[in-house]
Amino acid sequence: MQDYCIFGAMRSPIPCIACGGLGRIETSRYGGNDPDTWLIRCTSCDGSGHERCCECGQDAVDAWIEDADGKPQVYPLCAEHMNAYVAAANDA
Repeated sequence: MQDYCIFGAMRSPIPCIACGGLGRIETSRYGGNDPDTWLIRCTSCDGSGHERCCECGQDAVDAWIEDADGKPQVYPLCAEHMNAYVAAANDA
């Protein structure tokens, strides 16, 4: 399978995978079915709710997907780095 990329039509930020775009996650003292829960800021997106570019840390708007040994690898990228990856792929 070839490498390919996903382009967002409106180029809006990708929701954070860790918190589902909420910017916060629920935690508890004991885990499991503990009724004593509270919300904390998501450390993956630093509370923004947006996935971060794997190159520079800005909000990612696209994803570059590479198929390595039958397992897709997803790299969230900002618009600048996405354009650089596409240009490099077209030159190759």
